[in-house]
Amino acid sequence: MSIERLSRRSFIKLAGLSAGALAFTSLERVSPVADFPQAEHLGRVFSKVELKARPDIDSQTVGVLYDDAVVPCLREVAGRHPYRYRQRWVETPDGYIWASEVQPVRNQPNQPLRSLPQTSLGQGMWVEVSVPYVDILLEGKPKSPGFRARMEAGMPLSLYYSQILWVDQIKTYEKGALWYRVNDRY
Repeated sequence: MSIERLSRRSFIKLAGLSAGALAFTSLERVSPVADFPQAEHLGRVFSKVELKARPDIDSQTVGVLYDDAVVPCLREVAGRHPYRYRQRWVETPDGYIWASEVQPVRNQPNQPLRSLPQTSLGQGMWVEVSVPYVDILLEGKPKSPGFRARMEAGMPLSLYYSQILWVDQIKTYEKGALWYRVNDRY
């Protein structure tokens, strides 16, 4: 299929697999795409969360998940979490997580493009992250206070499901790994 026949949405989804910031230096510690569970509905936790035996905050804790853990989501159920407006819980194969601590995501990897189209904005394209998250590397110092704090804490930097970004360059590294450079233009 040629680029001219792709809808804008299809084009964005096609590019989403590799949507990550490209650093032209070292790639030793970063893998562009993690290995995610296979399920139709997934959830990404965005803080330290406790897995509960039942959908109740006072239920026994059966496990703990940390930032960016991705789990299969079986269904949402009503439960108990006093003093909170939202009483929804997500059932996973291993227990229940309060729904406000889970981002619904999908794992829809796409075939990355090897060249960028010419557009009215110049060479580049809009991309949407279509997997739970992708690791990124930065060129230079981070502008974002959140990125600076994560780097200082030794935490990985990531872009997350459904983020839309402008990509203006593609680099190919050893073993054919493609990395897209996100331009903080917009």
